Amino acid sequence: MLDYVNRDPLKALLAERYTMLPPGTVRLAVIEQDRKGVARQSAVLRAWCIGADGKRSQLANAIGSVVLEVPREGCFVQFLQLRVPKGKGIGLNLVAS
Repeated sequence: MLDYVNRDPLKALLAERYTMLPPGTVRLAVIEQDRKGVARQSAVLRAWCIGADGKRSQLANAIGSVVLEVPREGCFVQFLQLRVPKGKGIGLNLVAS
């Protein structure tokens, strides 16, 4: 889980990660709270497939949660990125199901 403070008026890059999700349907959800403990969805989740040639193809660009369709071929590695808006977030967590 991550806590963050972003004082910039633009969305800030909070985290990046390469992963190997299984082929098929995968739901990713970003869970977080504001400083008062109220649940919210404000983080932007971006996901790309990385092909054998190193080229990226976008799978998702959504706020809060997204359902990805990971192809059976040509998407052995995925690249995930979280961006957060101005403000403070507590207990941000990325959950896959």
